[in-house]
Amino acid sequence: MIEKIFARQLENGLWQWRIRENSGWQNEGYFTGDNEALVGSLEGSREASVCLILAGDSCVSRLEVADVSNKRTLAKMLPYEMEDEIIDPIDNLHFALGEIRNSKIPVVYTKADKLEHAIKNLVEVGCDVAEISADYLLLQRGDDEIIVVWDEEKILAQFGEGRGFTAEVPIAQLYLQQLDIDIEKISRVTLVAESPEKCEELKSWLPEMWAEEEIEINALEGGFWDCLETEEPAADFNFRSGRFARQLPFVRWWHAWQKPAYFAAAAFVVAVGVNFAMYSEAKNRYAQILDERKEVFLQVVPNGRWQTPERELKSRLGNTENSSEPSDFIFLLQGVAKALETKNDIALASMRYSGDQKELVISFEAANFADVESLRTAIEAMGFSAETLRAAAQGDAFQARMKISQSASGATS
Repeated sequence: MIEKIFARQLENGLWQWRIRENSGWQNEGYFTGDNEALVGSLEGSREASVCLILAGDSCVSRLEVADVSNKRTLAKMLPYEMEDEIIDPIDNLHFALGEIRNSKIPVVYTKADKLEHAIKNLVEVGCDVAEISADYLLLQRGDDEIIVVWDEEKILAQFGEGRGFTAEVPIAQLYLQQLDIDIEKISRVTLVAESPEKCEELKSWLPEMWAEEEIEINALEGGFWDCLETEEPAADFNFRSGRFARQLPFVRWWHAWQKPAYFAAAAFVVAVGVNFAMYSEAKNRYAQILDERKEVFLQVVPNGRWQTPERELKSRLGNTENSSEPSDFIFLLQGVAKALETKNDIALASMRYSGDQKELVISFEAANFADVESLRTAIEAMGFSAETLRAAAQGDAFQARMKISQSASGATS
């Protein structure tokens, strides 16, 4: 798993970078290339944080007196206290402060426009730039140790308390010869170069008094990337602060959530389409049910208002739903049937029952008027009330209508 990416900015617009995993460096050597090559190398590694390494010859380090103990207040005041000793306008510079020790604080500053351009190159491709520091401040050194590295055409040096430099070889030689360092605080000097001959040349540039003090001098073959501090790099000198502090990584989030967002959007569109189809189907079914209800209602009530069928039917039914009166139809019909059992000359034509009047009206045909009266007498004999409504001769027979109801004294079965 990728832990951190170290990207070093070079003066000619190129980059050097190495990728560190939990177990160590991903490759034995470092990569060199332009912006496109850097982006291609970081493909799939954008979740890792990036330590941006600035060219040290554009970063100046100094040790200043700390008048106040509050580092935040000091960060606002100190640049203006140094204004008379700095050529560039303070507003065009960006400062990084170290830890206050013995009323002194190390300060490193660089030009803001160069820093902004370096950050922009990495942020635009979705890298999470978490740390920014000068190259010489990232050299790995022990307590009371000075480290000097000859890296291609430049010399990098760090001698503690946030002080150091990066310079071209001729200028670096003068710097080393004129170093003003308390010799009592130095116990070891480490020289790093690509060959033993260059290590000896570096040794010849050191102040003569250091040899007299018998300071331990070690020579190692290697370069900048062999001396890089990877455990706690630039913890005290991080230019990623103030106006250049980390912003919310929207681009990196978009790269991480781009595919899930597409899938979620597609699922949402499908869900909307399915629901719309179900709604259209339900709407059509509802319209079909309304048409069927209208057809059935107009069959029952041809002249009714089909827009309000429930109200129309309730008004026509009236109070019959609440009626609890028993019907006499079956009882009256049973009596008429018994009376007709012995009357073979009488033929029943029709009958109609009135629930409100509790009366049964029958129409029948008899051979003569005597048979009509005989039927009426037989019905009354069973306890019913019978009344001949009409009896008239029609050819050789009599047609009659008779109303039958329960008598006040009650009928017998």
